[in-house]
Amino acid sequence: MIQYGMRAHDLCPKLPLTEVLDTVRAHNIRHIQLAFGKSVSDYDFSTGHYSAGFAGYIGSELKKRDIHIAVLGCYINPANPDEEARKAAVARFIEHLVMQNGSGRTWSARRPGGSPRISR
Repeated sequence: MIQYGMRAHDLCPKLPLTEVLDTVRAHNIRHIQLAFGKSVSDYDFSTGHYSAGFAGYIGSELKKRDIHIAVLGCYINPANPDEEARKAAVARFIEHLVMQNGSGRTWSARRPGGSPRISR
């Protein structure tokens, strides 16, 4: 049996966590890529706000709905020439990795960034 997955932020607008997960489940999707900042509106996901308890809460909400985070998105530029910005981005990414055990996710993905001098 084929099981489909998709990016949660393509499925619904930015909503409170439980509403995002309810929407995912209503579409019978069991595997998602979750980028907190793009999908979830009711929590502060800035560096320093992650904890084992928070990861456990997310994990329990996922388990209730039989949803698996296949990829937890964390969009940073780990090659930023600005050392302070790079260190802050890497710290944010490390927090995503630390949450892995509690939330039950499989992968933490990062998208490489371009030079901050290049405007798009």
